[in-house]
Amino acid sequence: MRRERRQRKQATAYIEIERKNCDACWKCIPACPKMVIGKIDIFFHKHARIRHGEKCNGCLKCIKACEKNAIRKAEKIKD
Repeated sequence: MRRERRQRKQATAYIEIERKNCDACWKCIPACPKMVIGKIDIFFHKHARIRHGEKCNGCLKCIKACEKNAIRKAEKIKD
């Protein structure tokens, strides 16, 4: 159950973040007009994360900003 909760935090109804692909460039953070994406910036543990998933409106600007394809369109739109 804990793993499911962690995975939910890494996705909204529109986007998903694959943490292992994230190189912590942080370009997605200013690209998001709703401030949905935040960051984990701890020594040897750096990646983007979903902070306010309920605010995501599906503009997909974060996907365009991510050069490493760490952010992708959600496979299945959630209700």
